[in-house]
Amino acid sequence: PGCDSGFGHSLAQRLHSKGYTVYAGCLFSQQDGAKELRDMQSDRMHVIQLDVTCDDQVEKGMEYVRSTLGDKQLWALINNAGIASFGEIEWTSVPLFKKIMDVNVIGVVRVTKAFLPLLRNIKGRVINVASLAGRYTIPAFSAYSMSKVACIAFSDGLRQEMSKFGIKVITVEPGLYKTPIATNVSSDTERRWASTPTDIKEVYGEEYFKEFMTVITSQMQRARENVEEVVDLMVHAVTSSNPKIRYVPYWVTNVRSTILMYLPSVLRDKLFRSYSVRCEPKCMHKE
Repeated sequence: PGCDSGFGHSLAQRLHSKGYTVYAGCLFSQQDGAKELRDMQSDRMHVIQLDVTCDDQVEKGMEYVRSTLGDKQLWALINNAGIASFGEIEWTSVPLFKKIMDVNVIGVVRVTKAFLPLLRNIKGRVINVASLAGRYTIPAFSAYSMSKVACIAFSDGLRQEMSKFGIKVITVEPGLYKTPIATNVSSDTERRWASTPTDIKEVYGEEYFKEFMTVITSQMQRARENVEEVVDLMVHAVTSSNPKIRYVPYWVTNVRSTILMYLPSVLRDKLFRSYSVRCEPKCMHKE
């Protein structure tokens, strides 16, 4: 799942070019990303309608894969579907928290449980695309980080439980890359702020929100552009006879994330505050 765009779309094309039969799950199976895969007109590229939050679609997707494998077996399941929201907790509605968890966590659980029986006989592998946001949380990323912490915890538990069957479980944990999640952040955040209750908006004020947008836009502009370095590791996770348990793309990011994970919380908080919004919320202004 998650082949409409971004890492999943590139991975589907790359694995196909290496001779693999690919089942590309797409949320929007009639839109451009899926159409591009379908237009390859290859009997090794199957585009499947797959909403990971829908039991019926996941079941139908699994049955389609099972019925079309023929004498082959499913080697790898890559859970790549994900959504994000960037905004402070008070601006993020409970329904949005639930939606993010439903896609990024329960969706992974739902799809994995459906496809495990197809992986067991061949001793295949499950590859879950998590994030470094699951290793530490920075301001405005709380909802997304929560989901990725849970995804990593699920992957750890699954890896331990599936080892008796010879099934490998792997996480790929990118930092920030210029995928649709990052490029759409400004419009998504502005829309979310517009729908925030008036009393909460009065607490923060428009000046605070404008600086917040400046900070978040600056962070997104620093996102790495080379998504292929993530796809390279995803391919390695699929094809290697001895894959790593955890992949972190780009060595500088890996070193930085390791340091951040072991910093005392008080120091990490201070560091993250240093590049957060500097102005005070409106309610803190002295008359």
